[in-house]
Amino acid sequence: MAINKWFMRKLGAHYVFSLTFCLFILRLFGLGVAGFYWPVWMTLVVELLNGPCYGLSYTAIVIYSSQISPPGTSTTVQSLTNLCYESF
Repeated sequence: MAINKWFMRKLGAHYVFSLTFCLFILRLFGLGVAGFYWPVWMTLVVELLNGPCYGLSYTAIVIYSSQISPPGTSTTVQSLTNLCYESF
């Protein structure tokens, strides 16, 4: 979480969210390849991407939803966004 501030300042929430989608793609592709071609323990190495994926995407979602929400509705928009992100 400490490095999230640097990513948000340099790239912005929209680009960080796009970056996390790319990290999710790499992670899921790596899990598929690791489970099929490599030894099973390599899936643990691929799972190291889970931390940056979750931490960066959650921070980007909260910041972006607060940026696009109308004045006075920031908490409601963030709650609805969190509900959609966490429940699926």
